[in-house]
Amino acid sequence: MTEQTTAAPAPDDAVTAALPPLPPLADEGYGWMESLTGTGWYPLVGFLGRMIGDWPHVCVAFHTDRENGRYGLAVYSEGTVTVDGYADEADRTKAAEAYCED
Repeated sequence: MTEQTTAAPAPDDAVTAALPPLPPLADEGYGWMESLTGTGWYPLVGFLGRMIGDWPHVCVAFHTDRENGRYGLAVYSEGTVTVDGYADEADRTKAAEAYCED
């Protein structure tokens, strides 16, 4: 049986632009995760029953705004942060799976 993989959905630029801002970069991932307090973003320790990221080098955070259909995925990786927004929570979940450990 051949295993099929589905590509992560493309982020929505309008949703990404409407997400709350992230704090300035910290020196390392632990500091970045700590700086998220009170921003509307929360760091993930595990996701879907698996560890996510590779702390402190790769850290993942979510923003969830169900009322307005905005689901954010922020990834800190070696001093760089990327942010993607999705209009559907399932799309964000699929995109986040790329950062889960096997």
